[in-house]
Amino acid sequence: MYRRCLYCDKGDAQLQPLHRGSLTAGLQRGVNLFPEQLDNFMGHTFQLVVNRYLPFVNIEMDKEPGTPLATRDSLNTRMLHVIATSLNFTYILRQPLDKKWGTPADDGNWTGIVGDLQHQKADFSLDVTLSESRSTVMDYSRVYQNDPYVILSPKPSSLPRHLSLTRPFEGEVWMSFLVCTSFMGLILWLLQKAWSWASGELGVSLVPTVFHTWGIMLLAPIPTLPTNSTG
Repeated sequence: MYRRCLYCDKGDAQLQPLHRGSLTAGLQRGVNLFPEQLDNFMGHTFQLVVNRYLPFVNIEMDKEPGTPLATRDSLNTRMLHVIATSLNFTYILRQPLDKKWGTPADDGNWTGIVGDLQHQKADFSLDVTLSESRSTVMDYSRVYQNDPYVILSPKPSSLPRHLSLTRPFEGEVWMSFLVCTSFMGLILWLLQKAWSWASGELGVSLVPTVFHTWGIMLLAPIPTLPTNSTG
């Protein structure tokens, strides 16, 4: 009876004999058919994919993505060194080609670190935030540290009184409003001048027509209606 041992041949897979006996004699007691070998990886080389995330992961940043990188002192790289020494394995560390952590695409694939783990381009990573969607395409170890995000902002306050007439419109809106109001007031004044010249009645000055147009734009027209057609 044999089993496939993943790391027995100096870190590579090979067949390992488990038991030798007779089929007629039956299986002897005490035969371990499922020996655990995960306490010694026999120098196997694992592929790691990481992004720099201080103070947990620190790596050299002066190389192209996808090329092997050296680790620098940080919390997770210290643990990686201790675990690799204890379990007897080596590793090659690199960044994902797009330097992203991992977001889903429309076709079911993922980008960044999650995508490399999803398509088995790497064996494991050092620090990827746990989420429900990511856990459908990759396996997580137990969470050993919590890194919450807190957003702080000033307490909302009332607007200054001198801005009460201009907010919330931006400068471009007010500029367009002033130009349109002045242009419409000028047209109204020219029409009134033309009517007064044709009919001999008294005309109006430019300033009142501009203010009348301003009142119309603010939905507050003058209370008295004009008495001529052009008005």
